[in-house]
Amino acid sequence: MSTQARIPPALCAIHNFIRIHDPMEIEDFVNEDLVDTDPGELPVRGDLAEGPADHAERQQATKDRDNIAAAMWRDYTRIHRARS
Repeated sequence: MSTQARIPPALCAIHNFIRIHDPMEIEDFVNEDLVDTDPGELPVRGDLAEGPADHAERQQATKDRDNIAAAMWRDYTRIHRARS
């Protein structure tokens, strides 16, 4: 366990080293399938926010978070009962 506890800080140190010494490295990992693709044809993977979340978005995020937490709790209690 003492070795496992050292892995996250080591990864953070490597990440920080790369960010400081080669911040443009990410450009070296361009998806090979997209190299000859016109930039206007690149796949969209989400929308960027154009400001803070409005009330409806915050309510939806809260609902989603609560649903995830409830599902996790149901799984936990089911597993706990099965092991007891």
